[in-house]
Amino acid sequence: MNYRLTDNKKVFNGETLYQIECVEDCKWAKKGELGGYVAGYDNLEDGGWVGKIGCVCDSSVVSGCLVEGLVAGGSVVEGKVKGVVIRNSFVDKDCDLDCAWVINSSVYNSTVRLCITKRIICHW
Repeated sequence: MNYRLTDNKKVFNGETLYQIECVEDCKWAKKGELGGYVAGYDNLEDGGWVGKIGCVCDSSVVSGCLVEGLVAGGSVVEGKVKGVVIRNSFVDKDCDLDCAWVINSSVYNSTVRLCITKRIICHW
């Protein structure tokens, strides 16, 4: 595990989130660098990281990638995201999403800029 939960907190949608701090250099951050906010240790897996403006809420998971946005509603993110991923959505490891909103959807093997994806499965 390359991070720890700090005492810095914020409440989002009624849930307390804790800011993370990098405890050893990794792909996304240097030791001592502060990241975004998570609900707990179960939110990040396999070297996942949340950037300073990011939040990972409830049972959502960020695995082995960088997120600079919001991940909530039981969503799973394995690819790079700058945007919002909510409501049981999935973003696979081959994705690079920028300014994207993924709602009730799955996105595979995609590079997306300025996109809103709602209730469909995208294969670009």
